[in-house]
Amino acid sequence: MTVFKYFLRIVWRYKWLIFIQLAIFMFFTFVSTRQLPQADSTFSDIPLTLSVVAPEADPLAEDFIAYLSEKNNVTLVDSAETVLREQVYTDAIDGAIILPKDIEQTATAQLSDIQVITSDKSVGAAMLRMDINRYFTFANALIKANNFDTERLRELLNKRANTQILSPNGETPANYTIIWGKYYFNMLGYMLIMLFISLMGVVMADFEGKGVATRQRISALSLLHINRQKFLGGAVVTVILFSLFIALALCIQPTLLQFSEFYHYVAIATVSTLTILSLTYLCVVLAGDKKIVYSSLSTVLGLGLAFTSGVFVPIEFLDSNVQQFAKLFPVYYLVQANEAVLQHESYLQPLMILALFMVTYFVVAQTITRIKQRH
Repeated sequence: MTVFKYFLRIVWRYKWLIFIQLAIFMFFTFVSTRQLPQADSTFSDIPLTLSVVAPEADPLAEDFIAYLSEKNNVTLVDSAETVLREQVYTDAIDGAIILPKDIEQTATAQLSDIQVITSDKSVGAAMLRMDINRYFTFANALIKANNFDTERLRELLNKRANTQILSPNGETPANYTIIWGKYYFNMLGYMLIMLFISLMGVVMADFEGKGVATRQRISALSLLHINRQKFLGGAVVTVILFSLFIALALCIQPTLLQFSEFYHYVAIATVSTLTILSLTYLCVVLAGDKKIVYSSLSTVLGLGLAFTSGVFVPIEFLDSNVQQFAKLFPVYYLVQANEAVLQHESYLQPLMILALFMVTYFVVAQTITRIKQRH
């Protein structure tokens, strides 16, 4: 276990690097998720300021005004149409309604005789017109049935239906927390590349130094055993760092535990983390003990793959050639797998490709190490 202990001792020596990378990760996570729309599970009407011109002593007109007043600020006026339009245009009021003198006849004939003046800038303009049409549609039905009564009309208007918004595939739309989780775990892949290559790169590079490399060659331990100890040390550090990032996600969004999607995100992140660890091992084998290379390599690979694989910019916005290039690296499949979770689709294919990358990187690194050892 000498190799394993030495590995952990070197990692502890570079603990400051972990805190720096953690601060960078927090910054990018905040920047990438702060524009996400907050989920709103309820809907509430926006009270409007309305002016109404209505005939006097008309029961239907009085009941209609009372109906509007339940959700809006309604004022009875006798202003001219031009004045009302000017007030709407200057945002003095949200809308104006001019009821005809024969409103009961209008209710059973042409609703277009009711003048509704609103501004296109008003968010509640469409809802106002829907409320007017709804009221007079019910009034029309009762009048034609010779059963008109304001209490009966109000009973019909107050009926509510429970509705649930569904996505095209029949599932409920993604919750804000689930969407946040997708962005977080996408960002985690980018950060682990930077952290592993910069941290474990310099750590494992110490084993490639001339002094340590000489001791390895004359040691009774086989090359395979030494590499296993290195990988075990890296795996232990990986578990600690991975657990730290998972705990951080739960500290920011504790409700993640309530969603099954979170556990899928964790499963995908686990495979991608091991893949990135294998990639780091390959980089160490290629770069050797040149520690200065790892800082540049972590930045180039981390930022480069983040931009080309859809971490920072949605992949569909990128050029087709860039998208094809991104498929040569595991971060692309990490993003695709997380997107599949969000869309309630199967992510088995991108997950298997991630596992294939992990095995490939490790086998190539082992092969190169054996060739170097012979020379």
